[in-house]
Amino acid sequence: MYLVIFPTDSGEDLYLFFHADPRPHGCKLKVVEGADLQELPIQNDQFLPDADPGELRLGVLGQSRRAPNKFRVFASELEAPMYFDILPNTFEVWATWEAWRRSVG
Repeated sequence: MYLVIFPTDSGEDLYLFFHADPRPHGCKLKVVEGADLQELPIQNDQFLPDADPGELRLGVLGQSRRAPNKFRVFASELEAPMYFDILPNTFEVWATWEAWRRSVG
């Protein structure tokens, strides 16, 4: 996977994980190659059709201190092992840079 840390106006960076390299599709930001993201399986009861996608959080993002390119989604901060730092940042997973750009207009 590829990670792009996108700066936002609020000052809290957005962590964008991509399955395809975003650089050939116009990404000019720094790209972290070899990012390893372990995601939570999505449960049916976690989907709220009327929720604002910006408010729907299915977990917290942790980064390994032992291997900084390794990230994992935990259901809560309490589930993270001691060697993972919980990141306060919002995160999203996308197939391509183009798909993400279309979603933000």
